[in-house]
Amino acid sequence: MPQSDAEKQMQFQLTQTGPSKTVPDWVHEKITQIFKESPDVRNVDIARRFGLDAVTVGNIKTGKRQLPKTYREKPQRCPTCGGLVFMPCVMCRIDREQDDKETRSL
Repeated sequence: MPQSDAEKQMQFQLTQTGPSKTVPDWVHEKITQIFKESPDVRNVDIARRFGLDAVTVGNIKTGKRQLPKTYREKPQRCPTCGGLVFMPCVMCRIDREQDDKETRSL
């Protein structure tokens, strides 16, 4: 059964010992949603609500702090290996580097 926002927030706050350097994606999305719905809300009020630093909340508001690329893009099929990946394909790059090392050592 999926957790409600209140349950997630409670669990998040219970695991915090101070302002967090990593913000869970659901918290980031919720803060972004709050600012879209009521742009004049104060950063400090949201920071207290989620147990974050006001600067972190301000960075989310201005876009300086964004969700990782993996949350903003959808994976694609790699034309080389066929894997479902975020491009450029890391596996193909590693394979190429290993092949290059083997070729140089011969």
